[in-house]
Amino acid sequence: GPPIVTTRPATDIMSVSAIIHGTVIPNGSFANSWFEWGLTTSVTNSAFLNQIPPGVTSQQYDHALSNLLPGTTYYFRMVGQNLSTSYGETLSFVTAGAPSITTPEVRNVTHNSAVLSTTVSPHGGDTTVWFSIGIGTSLSDTGQIVSVSKNETTKVVDIDVTNLVPNTVYSVNAH
Repeated sequence: GPPIVTTRPATDIMSVSAIIHGTVIPNGSFANSWFEWGLTTSVTNSAFLNQIPPGVTSQQYDHALSNLLPGTTYYFRMVGQNLSTSYGETLSFVTAGAPSITTPEVRNVTHNSAVLSTTVSPHGGDTTVWFSIGIGTSLSDTGQIVSVSKNETTKVVDIDVTNLVPNTVYSVNAH
């Protein structure tokens, strides 16, 4: 008979990646299996073609999707095929939004130092933050990199900068 196909929910959903899952029971004969996915329920992309030999009772699959768009709904399903084609249920997931960062604030200014501060919202993806500082439009990275976990809703990031030149106007940016 036709393969029995199950699409399982996506996991590890980030802003630009996710892992999709499915199971194929070949039903006693040789079977091919793959995932179909896309931006609509007309899932137009296919990935992960596998051949299941006779005698295998059940095969689970996991496939990593990458280069996805942040904050976007994706649809996917598992497909199995022997003499006929069977489709798993079409499921969906929404990628996390792109990280956001506030305009940096400068606090605790002394004659040669300051604290640069920004608030980061990682939106479900591990995020790296750094600052640049300079005179006019010529900015250089401070060399201090801060990691923000995907599990945090928001995080205030502060770094100390020293060796500033007194009575100088600086430009600051957060990335």
